[in-house]
Amino acid sequence: MERYLLYSNGQLSVDMWGENKAWTSGLRPNAVVSVRDAEARRIFCSEVLTGRTFCSRTDPTCASSGSAGHWDLQFPLEIGQYAVGVDVSQWDGPSNSGIRNIMCAGIRAAAEKDTKIPQDLKQAILDGLRC
Repeated sequence: MERYLLYSNGQLSVDMWGENKAWTSGLRPNAVVSVRDAEARRIFCSEVLTGRTFCSRTDPTCASSGSAGHWDLQFPLEIGQYAVGVDVSQWDGPSNSGIRNIMCAGIRAAAEKDTKIPQDLKQAILDGLRC
C-alpha cells in the first residue's frame, strides 16, 4: 500500500508500506515514481526510493509488515504545474535497480525531440532531471 501526493508546486510526498509474506526470506521494497502530463507523456521521475527491510514471517527479530518509509521530494515547479498523474514502479531488492536510469534517459530523450512539449516544461525536464 502506498500514498503518493504530487502538489502543483512540484512537491511529492510519498508514504510506502510493505508486507513480506515469505516464510524464509526478507523483503526490501524499492520504488520509482514517474509523473505524467495531459498527453500521457512521462515528464519526470524520482530517484529510487528504498524502503526499510522486512523480515520473513518466521523471523522474530523484526517486523514482516509496516511502514517502509516516508519521503518529501521537490521537483521543479513546472513539473507540478503540468502533471496530471503519477505512476509507480516497484520491486524487491536490486534486481530492477537500472529501471530508473532507463526511465530517466527515455524522458530526457523524448523531451529533446518532442516539439509539442511547452518550452518551460522542456527546460525544467532537461535542467532538473539527472540520469
